[in-house]
Amino acid sequence: TVGIHAGTSTFKGHENRRWPIKNFVQLINLNKDKVFLLFGANEEEKLNDQIKNSAENPTNVYVVKGLTIHQTAALISKLSAFVTNDSGLMHVANAVQTPIVAILGPTNPNYIKPWKVKNILVRSEMPCSPCFYYSPRPLMCKLDGKFRCLTELSVDKVVNALNSILV
Repeated sequence: TVGIHAGTSTFKGHENRRWPIKNFVQLINLNKDKVFLLFGANEEEKLNDQIKNSAENPTNVYVVKGLTIHQTAALISKLSAFVTNDSGLMHVANAVQTPIVAILGPTNPNYIKPWKVKNILVRSEMPCSPCFYYSPRPLMCKLDGKFRCLTELSVDKVVNALNSILV
């Protein structure tokens, strides 16, 4: 069973640290033999429902709802892998020693990368990356405003990372 956290904080434009929803759907569609659990806060339920309802086989996709952070951590600890944007749940997966495929765009991987747990960082090598550092200012793409570091990050790269981490 593979966990997914497709969300992030929305504070100060941080939703721009999200890999596109359609890519998470493709990831699921290319792995029909796996069961997926979609995690997120209450405000991310709509996002998770959209992913589940867009999947070719929604019967292998479950939206996790109504758990405390302790229950969420316990469930994440039982997963084979956790695919996530740069988010708090990435760090929860790290804390409970669940293998992580971290999808990183503008964030500096040296600052937030998982440690002491099996992990693969999936990134686009853009000349402007990393451009995001935690500051009082909102997140903005300094190249062209399109966050190509995430929008052009291929599904194949993430699928390959997931398959590698599950070995």
